[in-house]
Amino acid sequence: MSPLRKSKVLITNTKMKKSNLILIGALVALFFFTLLFQLTVHSHVKKEKAAIKPVEILTRNRDIDEFSFITADGPVTVVFTQSPTRNLQLKTPNYFMDSISTVVQNNMLSINLGKGLKSKDSVVIRITNSSLAGLLLQSKAVFNSDGELSGDSLSLEFKDESAADIQLNYGTIHYSNSSTGQISLEGNLSQIKLKEHMKE
Repeated sequence: MSPLRKSKVLITNTKMKKSNLILIGALVALFFFTLLFQLTVHSHVKKEKAAIKPVEILTRNRDIDEFSFITADGPVTVVFTQSPTRNLQLKTPNYFMDSISTVVQNNMLSINLGKGLKSKDSVVIRITNSSLAGLLLQSKAVFNSDGELSGDSLSLEFKDESAADIQLNYGTIHYSNSSTGQISLEGNLSQIKLKEHMKE
């Protein structure tokens, strides 16, 4: 091989080595940049998770005045027990406790929920009272009786997506249902007077 040809080969090899080094350097830089980016994102996510406080479920009793009727509006489950004592107990996430209104006016206990309850969380209100003469459920309110409820007369009205599971023993029951939820009534149902606009 002539000296001139050898020189051209050496120059070509040198250029190829430089190109390879540049390519390797770029790949190494890209690898470290990707690694640094992943570490930064992971650290940020970890800090965000650490900053999120876990939801604590609180149980609180509230004093309430005498009542015979209940209205409930919102995604709440009411468990009612007929008992000589009167009590109201709330079980709810800590962030939502102050958003629950339980007010008695004109012998009626009104239960209303504010906004902000997360879909995965729930509110349960346990109530004991000597009697129940009327019940109105709206929105997604649920009412369950703990044992049989009895009396002379009871007015029941269910709207929206409300639901109920109640054991009854009343002389007369006034009943209205326009809810799309499940309503289960058991017990002495021989005298039921249907109100207008009852859902078939």
